[in-house]
Amino acid sequence: MSGIIPVWIVNNNTINLWNVDLSNNIFEGNIPCGLISTLNLSYNLLSGLLPSCLNLENARHLLLRGNNLTGSLPKAIFISSYIVTFDIRDNSFSGNIPEEIYGLSELRVLLLSGNQFSGTIPKQLCWLKKISIMDLSRNFFSGTIPYCFYNITFGKVVASEFVYIMNSFGWVPGFSLPYKSLLNKDSQIEGTDFYFHVPVEIEFLTKYRSNLYLGLVLDMMSTLDLSFNKLTGEIPPDLGQLSSIFAVNLSYNQLNGPIPKTFSNLTQLESLDLSHNNLNGEIPSELTDLTFLEVFTVDHNNLSGKVPDIKKQFSTFGESSYEGNPFLCGAPLKKSCTDTNESPPSSQKSSEANDGRWYEVELLAFFTSFLVSCIIFFLGVVSVLYINPHWRQRCFNLVEDCMYWCYFFALNTLKELSSRMCH
Repeated sequence: MSGIIPVWIVNNNTINLWNVDLSNNIFEGNIPCGLISTLNLSYNLLSGLLPSCLNLENARHLLLRGNNLTGSLPKAIFISSYIVTFDIRDNSFSGNIPEEIYGLSELRVLLLSGNQFSGTIPKQLCWLKKISIMDLSRNFFSGTIPYCFYNITFGKVVASEFVYIMNSFGWVPGFSLPYKSLLNKDSQIEGTDFYFHVPVEIEFLTKYRSNLYLGLVLDMMSTLDLSFNKLTGEIPPDLGQLSSIFAVNLSYNQLNGPIPKTFSNLTQLESLDLSHNNLNGEIPSELTDLTFLEVFTVDHNNLSGKVPDIKKQFSTFGESSYEGNPFLCGAPLKKSCTDTNESPPSSQKSSEANDGRWYEVELLAFFTSFLVSCIIFFLGVVSVLYINPHWRQRCFNLVEDCMYWCYFFALNTLKELSSRMCH
């Protein structure tokens, strides 16, 4: 379908629609204002700003991925306290994340990747304690990673706490229901006017694979993706308290400092990507306790020392997980740690064997650089004296004074020696 989205579709005063899915079409133009519960306009040709008049007071899912939307996020859209899914990936949104985002207290899935957001990551995100999936990758965020991220659940809240039911008063959170009901269509409790809501499908990248998640699988997923930004500083050790998280991706930033040993507490972790940063120090050996780890890469950092022992899950990681760290050693790398320890004696023997050749080359380089430096210095002095007559006169006076001083010093010295010899 193509054309402009008619206003009556999202106008609840005209027609009683709660769930609108117009994704994967070629609609264009602006997003109309209206009251809706689930609005899926992903993968269209929509453009312009996100309207601040969009009524999200009772909305649960806002899905706008893969359009041409621009501008900053209007603060008015964060007045809703019931939004569960906020997906605006792969657009051209810019500016900062508004601090008012803390108003989305029920938010569980936050997907902002592939935009042009900048500034620091606001600490107000830490107030959204029910988030399980956060993807801020492929933006221009700078500054440090908020240490308070450990306040977010990232999977600690059980799935049933995120099930919503609907009655004449709207959607109400906090009602538990059997797991099997989530996999079926919307159903009604016999003898009541309560209805169950089927969760939306969400596609995101984990373990270098893009998959669709829905139902209980989506309820159980928990990921943090901050890759491809401009984040600096050290990785907060407090992230080690996210014991229920499945995937962490901090790659392609400018992070420095060591890998926190507290990451060994991430007992459910299946994917850890810290590649393409400026991390230093040793890889904590405690990470071998992560028995569910399937993807691990720290390539292209400044790490040093011995890689973790090849045991448990670490026996499945090859050389590519560590490449780009010239000071790492040990299997599966070709560089042996024993060779590194014995390298000083062997290098000394090698230098003694080739001492003549090495010394000759160094002397040649030294004299060449010294001669060039002297020529450059001489030409510089001559140029300055030629340009400035005052300095030239002072220089000549200084040379004359030095000549007279040397003359009288030598004359006095000869006189003293001759007088001593006569006596």
